Amino acid sequence: MLSDSELGELLEQFDGAVRQGIAISREDQRHWQQVWFEAHRSGQWRARFLRWLRPQDRLGLVRVDSLAMDLAADCPQKASPGEDLLLRVLQVDSLRDQLRLVASAS
Repeated sequence: MLSDSELGELLEQFDGAVRQGIAISREDQRHWQQVWFEAHRSGQWRARFLRWLRPQDRLGLVRVDSLAMDLAADCPQKASPGEDLLLRVLQVDSLRDQLRLVASAS
């Protein structure tokens, strides 16, 4: 049987491993999104504005139902939740970990 301190130590190790796994999964997902957008860089998708992430930088969160993704994008300054937008790729480079999307009024 483990003591409280031994159990606490095991839980800390487990928590660190889980956090590392989540970070790796997010990095992998971001990379493959970038690869996909590189192959579809001339595409356009209907999106719905969800909320501001950094309004001072015009960075908002948009939902693209056809891709089942919520993505950060440059958005019109006066965008409001529920507004329909048109999303396109402004810049993408999966080797440099770069993806910049822009949403405009549809």
